[in-house]
Amino acid sequence: MHRQLLLSLQGTKIRPYPGYNIIKDYLRAGMHTSKVDSTSSPTPHIFSALRRGFLNYLNSGQPGGAPTAVLYVNAITLIGAVNTSTSVVIEYLIGNDRMAWFMAVITLLAILNVILLRKTKNSSLAATHILLFMLVMLSAMLIDGMFENTALIWCATFPALAFFFKGKRKGMFWLGALLGVLLLLMVLQSLNILHMPYSNAALALIIASTLTVGMMVFIFESMRAKAEASLHQAREELRYLAHNDALTSLPNRTAFYNHLPQMLQQADQEGSQLAVLFIDLDDFKPINDTFGHEAGDELLRQAAARLGSHLRGSDFIARFGGDEFVAVLPKIGGSRDIGVVADKLIEALAAPFTIQGYCCKIGVSIGIGLYPNCTDTIDGLVQLADHAMYAAKLGGKNNYSFCPADQMRTGSRYKGQAKCKQTCVEGK
Repeated sequence: MHRQLLLSLQGTKIRPYPGYNIIKDYLRAGMHTSKVDSTSSPTPHIFSALRRGFLNYLNSGQPGGAPTAVLYVNAITLIGAVNTSTSVVIEYLIGNDRMAWFMAVITLLAILNVILLRKTKNSSLAATHILLFMLVMLSAMLIDGMFENTALIWCATFPALAFFFKGKRKGMFWLGALLGVLLLLMVLQSLNILHMPYSNAALALIIASTLTVGMMVFIFESMRAKAEASLHQAREELRYLAHNDALTSLPNRTAFYNHLPQMLQQADQEGSQLAVLFIDLDDFKPINDTFGHEAGDELLRQAAARLGSHLRGSDFIARFGGDEFVAVLPKIGGSRDIGVVADKLIEALAAPFTIQGYCCKIGVSIGIGLYPNCTDTIDGLVQLADHAMYAAKLGGKNNYSFCPADQMRTGSRYKGQAKCKQTCVEGK
């Protein structure tokens, strides 16, 4: 029987919905247990099917899970639909057919809202519909006198949902809309246009309680928004510090190793050459020891700015640590073009630095690794560029050298570069 009913369901050309899937899961569970043990109960399979159907409903059928806002809208809609459907039964049993029909319409609208959310994935629009339905329902409840003893609670839940769904500014709009409806009902009753089970004094109490709850929720929402903004800012700062050097604001070693594979992949796709320049400041330590760490930090900041200003927008430069920098030059030509760039960087750092009123000069040694000429691995490329930098230092500093795989071709020294140990008072 299970098999026949399952086959009939599978052959029926209807659009699947959660309940339909639950029935199929239940029938399959019954068939499975009947094969293994005819005395076993399919109850655990029923719970599993119900759980899957409920999660499918909460996620609006989105594979992998829906955003949090969608989950909240679906959960609150489910609670509201259960509540209004219960009200339909209660109002029908006490003979209030008009209110029963009204609550049935609200329940139907809530279901249609869930279907619309499932199709559009627009949780903001679905939340607006919920607030609109609830505003109409509260107005009808006050006019009819439904749930007379709990009217305060019903109206107090509205501002909480409004701020929860719409935030601080739009939540105030929806709170104002409810208060406007309550004031309108008071005016209509005062003019004998409308007669309600609630007196104006009771309506005034409802307005006061709703306004009090709304202000409390507004204050809480303001504090929560401020806390979230501070938390977001702290996260952004941590994310920035994790990938950027705090002193020079350049990308750090971690960012370099994260970025280099992408540039190598791009070079492979384009069939172009890429150069890694390992840059080390010559005789930085004497200046740092003579004038102090603050002067050394200022020198590093100025050196980083000069290096960055002499590179292309497509180039990448990072502080590797201490007085070492690494630059990546994509789409670079032959050794001659790379040498031109290296000469520019040496010349840029040859100009005196003004540090604490003093004119200081340093030099620079640059090691160059080529991809794919030198190596085709990241670590090997950086290591060869590092070795080439030490070779440049052995060649007399203020110099650049290519990686050994490129035959240690050394460029000419920059003419006119002063000794790194020299310092001079500015103006002399």
